[in-house]
Amino acid sequence: MSSLSSSNDINEVYAAYDDNASYAEDGSASKAHAFITACRILIRRQPKQHGQGTSSMTLSPELLRDEINRANEWLAINDDSVVNAGVVHHGFQEFRT
Repeated sequence: MSSLSSSNDINEVYAAYDDNASYAEDGSASKAHAFITACRILIRRQPKQHGQGTSSMTLSPELLRDEINRANEWLAINDDSVVNAGVVHHGFQEFRT
């Protein structure tokens, strides 16, 4: 279950994004899942542009979607609970003719 929900304020979502961005370096599937959740919430909650004039900042949902894709790709390779879920591997080590 995710540690983020609709009750988290935007600063908590930013903190979760930052805290879990190191999922690959830490080899942590749970951090990758939390990072993806934070990205999804940021896409939903962030306006495309924030601020006024020279102090404005443009946020790109496409960049966050790219982050989600990279994390999903990493999970596909590194998350044993997903990779091996329901998969039975047969070997021929004891096979005799």
